[in-house]
Amino acid sequence: MSHTASLFAASLHYPPDLVLHTAASGAIAGLDELYLLIERDGETVGLGEVRENVEYLTGVPPARIRADVAAMLECIDWSVPPPPEEIHARFPDTCTPARCLIDCTLHDVHARRAGIPLGEYLGGRFTGRIASNHCISWGDDATLERLAKRCVDRGFEKLKLRVGVASFDRDLERLAKLRALIGSGRSLAVDANARWTAGEAGERMQAMRVFNLDHVEQPLARDDWKGLDMLVEELDTPIMLDEGVDSLAAVDRVIGYRGRVWAHLKLVKLGGIVPVLEAARRLRAHGVPFMLGQMNEGSAATAAAIHTAMAVRAPMAELYGADGLRDDPVTGVWYERGGACVKQGAGLGTALDPRGLRLIARFR
Repeated sequence: MSHTASLFAASLHYPPDLVLHTAASGAIAGLDELYLLIERDGETVGLGEVRENVEYLTGVPPARIRADVAAMLECIDWSVPPPPEEIHARFPDTCTPARCLIDCTLHDVHARRAGIPLGEYLGGRFTGRIASNHCISWGDDATLERLAKRCVDRGFEKLKLRVGVASFDRDLERLAKLRALIGSGRSLAVDANARWTAGEAGERMQAMRVFNLDHVEQPLARDDWKGLDMLVEELDTPIMLDEGVDSLAAVDRVIGYRGRVWAHLKLVKLGGIVPVLEAARRLRAHGVPFMLGQMNEGSAATAAAIHTAMAVRAPMAELYGADGLRDDPVTGVWYERGGACVKQGAGLGTALDPRGLRLIARFR
């Protein structure tokens, strides 16, 4: 039997009123995605996806991701696919987005071979749907009102607002408007994307207490652990780290705060499903709250995150990344009743239509 590994690229887009704009990224015109399709005699046996233009989170440029993926693909025999754990042992110096793509693809291959959904293959129970928060990016008031109403109408009970793009007074205005729009019964959080100093964060988090925030995400630079120590001592609002949780060593530092700091786990940051499962295991063992999240990305990457969330029984989830994409070549993921849903089937439960995608390389 002949096995082929094809690497494709595509740029995906949201409607004009769903511009991705954070304090870290600026306005993003599209999601640049890499797809790895594994075929045996023309039949799909594995699929993976990773977003390339996430340098603002990972520090890894797209060219490095592609080079590392190609280097790994040259060494993998897909007729005898290795266990995903082996990839992390064999290629420890490759970047996390590249390892994430290979890791997720291998998991899909093995789960398809087993004939069960990936979430079950990982030891969880397939539920088909995971309740998720939704996020409102930076934008004008009319857009905020429209998106907030859309989220409420679709059953999302937890919302997060991007802050730190303009003045803090402007952040307070938008927060007040959003809280009024969604009412007091829904959960509300903010994400500063590492844009505040420790002094600013302390004052600003105090000022935002009136909005009854569930948590504040990444108020400080990812490596400002000293500043985080100060905030934890001064404030009682939970702090969730996202950019700061980029390794298992960082997970262990979060555990040291004994539940006063939470962790936002993402496949692309940690390098795939294998390290995320270990991170979740450590956090749960110490009673530390965590979120299983994702970047804004397409349906195959979203499906991998959904299945991982099922496997770790994530107490919180942020899985809205594929919601609203107009030109996603992958099917099998949708949103309803405030949750992210995936089709039941072997592996990811998704299918890729490669027509119109750009072929980057093919490995036999």
